[in-house]
Amino acid sequence: MRRLARFLFSVFFRRRAVIHGDRWPAGGPQVLVANHVNSLLDPLIVMAVAPRPVRFLAKAPLFTHPLVSPFLRAVRALPVHR
Repeated sequence: MRRLARFLFSVFFRRRAVIHGDRWPAGGPQVLVANHVNSLLDPLIVMAVAPRPVRFLAKAPLFTHPLVSPFLRAVRALPVHR
């Protein structure tokens, strides 16, 4: 999935920059919060530029949606029950 995200990111965005990427810790827990305008695009961008594997949170009802659920399971997203 990460390779696909990087490929799609490079196709749709010719110019890109990661600001302060050197501040991301190499190990240990980390919370990365995207203040998103488009909730479908942000995970793609984060997955493409993050220097290490990322786990996403998604609202639990999305895990029962027939089109969204396979993608969430493929990226090992965690359900959030509100």
